[in-house]
Amino acid sequence: MATTYKTPGVYIEEIAKFPPSVAQVETAIPAFIGYTEKAINFGFRANYMYDSRYVAELTGMFVGSPRFAKGKQWGFSPAVGLGWIASEEEFLKDIKAVDYLKFKTSYGNTKTDYDDALSDYYLYQNVYNVSGSFNYGDGLGQNGYLAVQTGNPNISWVERNELNVGLETSVFNKSLFFEVNYFHSTRFNEIQKLTNTYPQFMGGTNFIAFENYAKRTQQGFEADINFTKELNDFRFCFDFNIINLVPTRVLIDELDYGAGYEYRQRAGKANDAIWGLVANGLYTQEEIDLINDVNDNTVAKPTFGEVKAGDIKYIDVDNNKIIDESDIKVIGNTQARFNYRFKLTAEYKDFSLFAYGIAETGYHMIQNNSYNWVYGEMKYPTHLVTRWAYDPALNVDTRSTALYPRLTTKNNTNNFRNSTFWLTERDYFSIPAVQLSYSVPYKLLKNWHLKQLSVYARVDNLMTISKDKYATLNVESSPQLIMYNLGIKAGF
Repeated sequence: MATTYKTPGVYIEEIAKFPPSVAQVETAIPAFIGYTEKAINFGFRANYMYDSRYVAELTGMFVGSPRFAKGKQWGFSPAVGLGWIASEEEFLKDIKAVDYLKFKTSYGNTKTDYDDALSDYYLYQNVYNVSGSFNYGDGLGQNGYLAVQTGNPNISWVERNELNVGLETSVFNKSLFFEVNYFHSTRFNEIQKLTNTYPQFMGGTNFIAFENYAKRTQQGFEADINFTKELNDFRFCFDFNIINLVPTRVLIDELDYGAGYEYRQRAGKANDAIWGLVANGLYTQEEIDLINDVNDNTVAKPTFGEVKAGDIKYIDVDNNKIIDESDIKVIGNTQARFNYRFKLTAEYKDFSLFAYGIAETGYHMIQNNSYNWVYGEMKYPTHLVTRWAYDPALNVDTRSTALYPRLTTKNNTNNFRNSTFWLTERDYFSIPAVQLSYSVPYKLLKNWHLKQLSVYARVDNLMTISKDKYATLNVESSPQLIMYNLGIKAGF
């Protein structure tokens, strides 16, 4: 493997390659961008079918990478797949409604040397800064080399095991096709520094080596149904697809919060979890008075800054009469659990209609933009008329109807933080495109020296339906547009 140094920092093992003058002036920490690398992969695949019914496939890939220490640079990724074409069995051949029926399963392993941590690769080597100084605890002397990475020669591949089980079928003279697949993927040996596992007195993060440690899974199913029908001059095709996906963090370097605080552990929770406080309305003046009473213990004391009537009140999850970081829990997730797609095509003689629709359900978003977290001299949107306000002298009282906390000239550290108060459900249904076309018959084009001529009318971003207004409201970006197009397509 060729090695080219373009960064000021060097590995201590390579210092001898530099002239003394270089070692005296280089000061920056290496960025690991000056290396060229070569990788080699080769594999095989074998297929076998018996009696047009039973199918087997075996694949294997040998992968090599220079990102690991010797003895760790090679890996093998095997996979096996099995299929049974049941429609070829004698007991199904007489069932004319079934055109095709296949059951299938596969299981395989893949290895990769590309990971977030491996972007700074060669993690198996110790890395030092060439210059600068490091004072010892007794103040007696300095060291010209400062460790910036403790190598781990056991760093190896990030791996993924995948299981798929499914079936495919075609029925009613191939007019209806259906496919469904269940999948389960486990990604493990993800590379982390175990900063929560090892104590700080070991030297801090620079002295803690990266390790193959973290693990996560994602599982779900995908189903697709396609219906096609032709009747004289009419042709109809409808395709519907649904995907369910649930990502879970199985193992991650984190603190052990102990019994009763399992809700704070990342492990076992959704990998795309949104963490925050659970809002419980707005404070009343009576509650504020009790909070300010040092002898009262009926209302949990907030710790995120001074609170006043009209500020957001949070649930004391651990029941210790204090609202703090220990009350943060999972309040949502950022990735849709269900994705839906449909395509519709209808043709009659020379006319055709196409429509495309999508929908997503089961995910959330924290509305922490300038449209919602408003204070000081920022712009004040019209929805803030629903704010909490109480001023008897002006005959203003929205205490019982307020949908927004009190306004303030300061950045309110109690209100403006992740919580269910700002959480919205992002479920929506959208029709991104509809198009109507007419193709001029070829016999009418002969005298025009044309091979093809069609006209069309198309609408993009036709509609979006959602109970969340932010599905159609762009904040701090260009507005959403409905686009109308008329066009002609010709071929000569």
